[in-house]
Amino acid sequence: MDAEFPCGLMITDLHDRHILQVNGYILDMTRCDESALLGLPLSVLLSKASMIFMESYVYPSLLDQGIHSELQLTIKTHEGHRLPIVANVRYDGERHVYWSIFSAVERDKLYQELIDARDQLEEQAIRLNELASTDALTGLFNRRAAESRMLGMLAKTLRVFAPLTLVVIEIDQLESIRQQLGQSSADAVLKHLADAMGRVFRSVDVVARWSETKLMVMCYDATVEVTHQLCDDLNNIAESITAEGFSLTLSIGVVSLSTAKNQPEDILASAISRADAALYISVASGRGQITVFEH
Repeated sequence: MDAEFPCGLMITDLHDRHILQVNGYILDMTRCDESALLGLPLSVLLSKASMIFMESYVYPSLLDQGIHSELQLTIKTHEGHRLPIVANVRYDGERHVYWSIFSAVERDKLYQELIDARDQLEEQAIRLNELASTDALTGLFNRRAAESRMLGMLAKTLRVFAPLTLVVIEIDQLESIRQQLGQSSADAVLKHLADAMGRVFRSVDVVARWSETKLMVMCYDATVEVTHQLCDDLNNIAESITAEGFSLTLSIGVVSLSTAKNQPEDILASAISRADAALYISVASGRGQITVFEH
């Protein structure tokens, strides 16, 4: 067979699966002599998985239709390396199977490069989504992302009830720290408190930096009593955060959400208003307190 063809040409016997003829392209690709292939079973050339595919699918298809195109197979080289190929095969109706074989090494490299590029784009998209969803300073959800998640949580509880509570938090000394020690010290305090909130509240809760000075949490499947204990735990950690003589205290407002026959947007707006009212009571009562809004 002509070695100048830019593809592999091969003839095999349909009945005993032996290799009858190969051209130079196949010999070059496999680094084999003709004696290592001619008259031997096709299994010396194809991988075990490719042979199973041939026996279970391709040969029955050839007997039925006489031709099969774009088979993705693997051949073995003389050194035992495996090379991907694409093959077209045709059965002559008697006993011969005619093969045209093309190396798929470069195609597979390109395919892998495309997969890698896709993975990188997906990672970048995830990272961009994280950047768009989180507060740059604290790493907590920003207001837009938190509101979206809170509304989703509310919509869920309208279908399957679970108690929800909303917590609004302010650092009592934050403005004094900013004025006396500078913005970087105030930022450091916020970061420390955000880390503490990540440890105290649970993965099912939505923890957010709602504004410049206000932090907010929606607690899922949590009663007011459970939420109050979480706030106590946060207060205890906050007391250990210092900034050049300032010891932190937190003013906190807590409210239980009522989900009776209202739209999630209306429920959230009402809860925020009531939690703010509870927060202001904490501030007016001397700060460093937790106030639960009473219906």
